[in-house]
Amino acid sequence: MLDVIIIGAGLAGLNAAKTLQQAGKCVTVLESADRPGGRIGTEQVQGYLIDHGFALLNPAYPAAKKSLNLKNLDLHAWARGVTLAGAPELTGSADPVTVAMPLRHPRHTVSSLKFASPKDLALLAKIASRPGPGTIADALDRAQLSPLVDRTVRRFLAGVTGSLELDSPAAFGASLLRYFLKGTPTIPAQGMAAIPAQLLKHLENPSPAPVRYHHHVTMLKPEADGVTVTFIRSQAQDASSPLRGTSAQHTVPAGQPETLKAKYVIVAAGPVTTARLLGQNPPQMNAIQTWWIGMDEPVSTGKFLTLDLDPQSPLVHAAPISNVSPSYAPAGKHLLALTAVGDTQVDQAQVFARAAQLYGLPASVTKDWKLLAHQVIDEALPVVTNDGIESNLPRVFTAGDSAHASIQGALDSGRKTAKLVLKYR
Repeated sequence: MLDVIIIGAGLAGLNAAKTLQQAGKCVTVLESADRPGGRIGTEQVQGYLIDHGFALLNPAYPAAKKSLNLKNLDLHAWARGVTLAGAPELTGSADPVTVAMPLRHPRHTVSSLKFASPKDLALLAKIASRPGPGTIADALDRAQLSPLVDRTVRRFLAGVTGSLELDSPAAFGASLLRYFLKGTPTIPAQGMAAIPAQLLKHLENPSPAPVRYHHHVTMLKPEADGVTVTFIRSQAQDASSPLRGTSAQHTVPAGQPETLKAKYVIVAAGPVTTARLLGQNPPQMNAIQTWWIGMDEPVSTGKFLTLDLDPQSPLVHAAPISNVSPSYAPAGKHLLALTAVGDTQVDQAQVFARAAQLYGLPASVTKDWKLLAHQVIDEALPVVTNDGIESNLPRVFTAGDSAHASIQGALDSGRKTAKLVLKYR
């Protein structure tokens, strides 16, 4: 009998497995997909690296410092600031304007000093440290920031949380602000998939395999001495390799129910699947859309995220990915990511036209843009609750980002849940 079965090879599940194996436990991870990472992933499309939705790694995350070798990820940092589109208060026009840390970006000092007053900065610090009760929106309503700063913070947090309503707990929003104040967001040179790939390398390779792909768990049955896990494999799987193997295939036909038993189970299969396996109502999930555009000429030379402050715009922000990490695009090419919150269908021509406006470019430039991918991710981020998803079954634990929808939340939950399991004998 195994010590622990982990359901889900996302960041929480992989970090739990790593922690348990380092403690000498016999662990197997069952993953329904054909790759690790869960909602974090990267694909190659026509020579470009396309992440599964626009995502960032903040090296200020405490869990990232504990669980990852940040140096080996070859992180490329964004600029410390943002470009604002739709801020006539600063420019007197519709032209985009950049606000940034004056010491790091002195050419933007004037606009940066005009953007936020000392009172605004003090109010932001108060929100980050003492947000008060209710939702993120409630905390911002109470703060009474100046109109432009308020619009900027709301638009930024909408992109981070996947919600224009900002209906997650205020404490969650405050923690996000603190992390962004402490650290500069980055992307790995080889895409966000480099993060789960690094965690996977830490897993040893005993038999049975640490990670078994194409394993769809259908039922958990707690017993006096352990938990029986029933699963169905969608295709043959190599039992001796943590990666997708091609040798020594199982002979059990795909689709036939099978079982494994362990002393304990950690369910880290994403919020919706985790709730289903525990017989609970699934949490509300926020949808995000991302358009990945390849181009011959960059939209800008800077490394700033552009926030779209126009409430009528379908976009929340635009990101010149290859300016930050050139390895995301083939030599001589450039990559732009556009993000919208929600799953409402938006006309591609409208998206392209608005993107050109964000960078002060004529609409004619878009004729040379190539849409590489349009992702509509219905279950991009959970609507955070104070407690997350808790197990109601004996010997069964949960891990994931439902209590803190971020890489920090996933990594931290995986490690802490593994530590909790280690307390049991």
